[in-house]
Amino acid sequence: MDRQVGRIIIPDTRDTVSKARRAPATCLYCAAVPDSREHPLAEALGGRLYANILCVAHNNLVANKCDDPMATQFAPLMFMLGTVRARGVKGASLLGRSDSGERIVVKPNWSVRRRRLESVQKTATGKIKFARGALAKLDELKAGGALDDENGRIIATLEKPPIVNFEIAVAQDAERGVLKTALHFLASFVADVDRYVATELLPYVLGEKSAGGKYVRTLPLEEMYFPESWPPRHEIRSYPLGKETYVTVLLFGLHGFQVRLPVASTEALRHKQPLVESVAPLLERNDHVRRFSWEDRLTPNEWPPLKTNLRFRHAKIEGLAKWRMAKSQCRAAAMRAFQTMISLRIDYLEAYRAELQMEALPADEIARLLFFAQGAILAGQPPWELRLDRYMAS
Repeated sequence: MDRQVGRIIIPDTRDTVSKARRAPATCLYCAAVPDSREHPLAEALGGRLYANILCVAHNNLVANKCDDPMATQFAPLMFMLGTVRARGVKGASLLGRSDSGERIVVKPNWSVRRRRLESVQKTATGKIKFARGALAKLDELKAGGALDDENGRIIATLEKPPIVNFEIAVAQDAERGVLKTALHFLASFVADVDRYVATELLPYVLGEKSAGGKYVRTLPLEEMYFPESWPPRHEIRSYPLGKETYVTVLLFGLHGFQVRLPVASTEALRHKQPLVESVAPLLERNDHVRRFSWEDRLTPNEWPPLKTNLRFRHAKIEGLAKWRMAKSQCRAAAMRAFQTMISLRIDYLEAYRAELQMEALPADEIARLLFFAQGAILAGQPPWELRLDRYMAS
């Protein structure tokens, strides 16, 4: 039975997945029993498909040497999209640098992981005359008499969160991760993979040899092969071609790859995994026909439209990230506003405005969020219920 998520109909393909899932007698890489659940597209990246094709030892080895580095590389995209990962965890911690060069960790809930108290300066009597830290910690110190308030007042200044800079570069970590994804997808759902072939490929999966060029190459985001989707998704397609099987892998709706594997197959399958909602994976026949040539390269005239397409897809993901952050800030401000309204005996929207200011938002953004909040309240919804289409269009 299909189910609806927002305005998107998500087909229920659990029976299809169960029927297609292969049950090999031995591990893909050795003669041990395949008694460990393996996700061709790692759970850390939002993958949901799985099959028992590896022993515990090889599952752990591949996870440590391949899946973990790949997840680290794509952490910014998982952070921005709030990708649903293993055990319902959303997003990932983002490691970047501030404008001043400081290494900063941003947690999935958009908070910055910093010390609760820093840059402490004390008087000769041991009282704190200057400190930077969380308001809750400063209030605690004030209540305990640790602050220097001999003049009868304490001056507190609200600091804006630091601007965090990061970049996403498709490197060898991604290439070997894509090779592993394609190979394990074939072994899990498409065809039996000879152990000799798998062990020949294992050094490339583990990063001991470079997979780029020999087995994996970047594939342009042509609409014919990788149509733009919203919300973004992962996608894997297999194409049987005699003694070889070609596999295309699309990550986060942004990064396309082509994999050439020395594995004979007859089944052509397509797997799609939405990233924003926790939904069952889609597995179906791949009816798309394509003639592959490993030597194909883009002409100079083909680069500009493809770059435009990539920028467009990036911009939509950035818009979604800003919307998620705004909802998080609005929810936090709205919850505090109830207490502010009661303690100061002021109108709720005025209390909400004051709490949005505590989020260090600019005046024009606060005005826009107040406008959305008024509409949400009139519709009987919480003030932080921002519609994505309206937020991105305004």
